[in-house]
Amino acid sequence: MFDIPVFLSSIQLVILLSIFLIPFILHSLYKKLDDFSMVIASSTLFQSVWLILQTINQGHLNKDIEVFLFSNKLSVTSSENSNLLRLPGTFFESSILGTFLLTNVSILTFVFLSNKIKDKKKRKIISIASILGLFAILLTGSRAIYLISLLLLLIILKTKTFLFKKKIKNVFQTIKKHNFFIPLVIIGILFVSPYLINRLGSSNQLFSKEGSGTYRIQLSQYSLRLLEKKPLLGVGLNLSPYYLATSFPQEDYFVDPSHPHNLLIQLLAETGIIGTILFSIFIYLIFRPVIKNNFSKYSEFHLAAFIFFLCAQVYPIFINHMEIISYLFLYLGFAAHQNQIKQK
Repeated sequence: MFDIPVFLSSIQLVILLSIFLIPFILHSLYKKLDDFSMVIASSTLFQSVWLILQTINQGHLNKDIEVFLFSNKLSVTSSENSNLLRLPGTFFESSILGTFLLTNVSILTFVFLSNKIKDKKKRKIISIASILGLFAILLTGSRAIYLISLLLLLIILKTKTFLFKKKIKNVFQTIKKHNFFIPLVIIGILFVSPYLINRLGSSNQLFSKEGSGTYRIQLSQYSLRLLEKKPLLGVGLNLSPYYLATSFPQEDYFVDPSHPHNLLIQLLAETGIIGTILFSIFIYLIFRPVIKNNFSKYSEFHLAAFIFFLCAQVYPIFINHMEIISYLFLYLGFAAHQNQIKQK
């Protein structure tokens, strides 16, 4: 008998397998870090500028490249404060944009501080993209992204290969040469401060009845109950919203049955214990050289993938959002390629 959920899950499985091919394809395609860094920098600049323009416009720019839901108002407001806009750039949701920007900034910062790119013009572009990307992250309103950004800073500070004293000295010399830099910083602070204060000020409502923290906890609890029903193979890839909406008809719970806002719980609910173990093995094989070196030696792509995984613990960014998960597999592919180079 034809089963629609099974058919839909099979399609998702084919999509996931296709994404898994990305790391293997990249072994032969990755040629030059300079060119790739410029692609990352340009995409970061584009999304950052787009978000700033949206913020000035107080809404979408009404271009075809933007993602629209049935109501723009509902799609870009905070759970705890309906008057606070959260703008997504050209992505589906602001947290997805924040994940995209932060993973890109982690790559650009690593490349810049480790002197992997020598060309002065390219280094300037990378530094501008990194600064503008961090500024745009503040405008996404993603509090978890704020915390992960601080963690990224700590990781960079702990990395011994970066000569920070020399870098800081160079930064101050650059500021002295460019008198316009300080006014730009002041304007930037004045521009983002009201929004940032407003966003962080609503954090006391995080675990209120309609707070985003409460929503995530309830969503995780019900997702784990799906795991109890099908522990080995789960309910099927990308089908957790369907089963969350249909499996508990007599219960009064959250308004929006969505994908679990935690990658591990989503994997458990949708692929079961077996699928989660297989995915974990895949990730471990890519990070194994880093683990063996006590996390002291890693590439910019290992760092970007790690940052992505942290973001995925609080946002639903798996194959239900192809526009962002593809970047994870892209960076995993480059990380695997770096592993291969070091083994030769």
